[in-house]
Amino acid sequence: RIMYVLSRPSSPGFLFPGSSGKTNAKLREQGFLIKVTDEILEEAKSPRTLAEMAAASGRNDAMVKKLLTRPPAEKVEK
Repeated sequence: RIMYVLSRPSSPGFLFPGSSGKTNAKLREQGFLIKVTDEILEEAKSPRTLAEMAAASGRNDAMVKKLLTRPPAEKVEK
C-alpha cells in the first residue's frame, strides 16, 4: 500500500523527476527521492487507498465492498 501511495502524483512525499525537490538532502537519503513520513503511513492504511488500489488493478469492486462494510475484528461483540 505504501508503494501505491508513493507512486501517485500529489501524494505526500511524491516528487516528479524534474522537480526542484529532488535536490533536498533529506529526501535523497541513501539515494532515494522519497522519505516515508507519518502522513504517508496514515494514507496507506486508509480504506480509500485499498479501494483505489483495487480499482487501479481492475479487480471486482465487490471484494472491496465486503472489506469496507465488515467491522474490524476487535469491534465485533462476542
